[in-house]
Amino acid sequence: MADVMVPRARALRLRPEAEARLLGFIVLFAGVAGVASVLVPPPWERLRVAETVLTPWGTGIAEGAAAILGLGLIVVGRGVVQRRRIALWTAVGLLIATTFAHLFGGFDVGYAAVNACGAWLLVRKRRLFVVDPGPARSAAARCS
Repeated sequence: MADVMVPRARALRLRPEAEARLLGFIVLFAGVAGVASVLVPPPWERLRVAETVLTPWGTGIAEGAAAILGLGLIVVGRGVVQRRRIALWTAVGLLIATTFAHLFGGFDVGYAAVNACGAWLLVRKRRLFVVDPGPARSAAARCS
């Protein structure tokens, strides 16, 4: 029995373009989920917990911020698919901000976990993003 060779499972390897496409779809999904979370009312218990942390007015602002940040994630998802560095760091910032907006808006732990995992994946795969802004955009950013 000790002489039996067991084959090792190989890890699934994707091309960098396919990995970037998958990450872009994750960002797009997080954006759509952020917009959809505003349409679904939270259960009363979670809303009560969120309103004890913030006022009812503050939870409304956080829900609105989650929707607006979700729209930003939808827009940035295309840049993530194109492997742009600026889109990477913009998406990470939006995902982190959306995580906090979901937590303060109605204690939506599920949506917050999706956003936090998406930000972690983007930071972990940051070496995939190789497209810098062009020289014209860099010059415009320095002038303004």
